[in-house]
Amino acid sequence: RNRRPHDRVRREEPSGIDEGELACARCGKPLGEIHLLLVRHRGPHRIRDDFCSLEHLVEWAKAGGRWG
Repeated sequence: RNRRPHDRVRREEPSGIDEGELACARCGKPLGEIHLLLVRHRGPHRIRDDFCSLEHLVEWAKAGGRWG
């Protein structure tokens, strides 16, 4: 399959994706080693949100996400 350049998988993530506190975006609970990570790609930028459970991710999304 021929792929356009922007369809190719990047081997390295931009710096900053792993920086910052690990806390649930819905309830604010500090997160441990096991959690859900949602990363949205906006051109060269990566927007990260972490969650303590799938239920919190769904509630967060239904409430409008970051802008809800």
